[in-house]
Amino acid sequence: MSFMSKWALALVPGLALATPALALNPPNQADLAQPGSVIIFPKFINTPAVSVDGNTMPRTEIEVGAVCPVGAACTEHQAVKVRFHWVCPAVENVGSNICRETDFDVNLSIDGKLAFPADGAVPGTYWVNAPRVPAPPCPRGYLIGWVVNTADLPIKFDGLIGNAVIRNPNLIAGPDAGSSNRALGLFGAADPGGSRPCQWRPHRHHAQWFYGSRAALV
Repeated sequence: MSFMSKWALALVPGLALATPALALNPPNQADLAQPGSVIIFPKFINTPAVSVDGNTMPRTEIEVGAVCPVGAACTEHQAVKVRFHWVCPAVENVGSNICRETDFDVNLSIDGKLAFPADGAVPGTYWVNAPRVPAPPCPRGYLIGWVVNTADLPIKFDGLIGNAVIRNPNLIAGPDAGSSNRALGLFGAADPGGSRPCQWRPHRHHAQWFYGSRAALV
């Protein structure tokens, strides 16, 4: 577990509010139809499983996938590694300058998708192909992830897409059983040096987007 400034948590609602305005910007500023190198799920709920039409399901289900970036040459089953952080709100008057967080990695492949719960349940609890991820250190917060290379350094790879399903308790299946929320994506910026990974400090400065300032709904 690591820690970061609590203002990073404020980044998510700020992005959400700013996104509609970005749709009016020039093409080189934003493209709401494109995947990103960074992906943000603005909300998760880490509470006990719920019953939906008699089936036990996680309260929050995170779905994340990878597609080949526009203009890139990808191979079949190409691996895409994503570094994720569960991020929690700070507790007022108790270390209120920091937010708790837990990090983990997920391995995707091009045109592949994985789903995992936000409660730390072992694979097979809800479905058989879920990767094992740790539980968030809090009942509510947000999830942020970014593509990394084999050295675990952030890179430009505008291929992440995602969705979060947040279910209401004890409801029958159907449109009222929960909500589906598209993830926020941030585009990668070309490395000016041409040989180094994009410069970004994910642990302490989530708002320092050396990746660039463009945001997208992915």
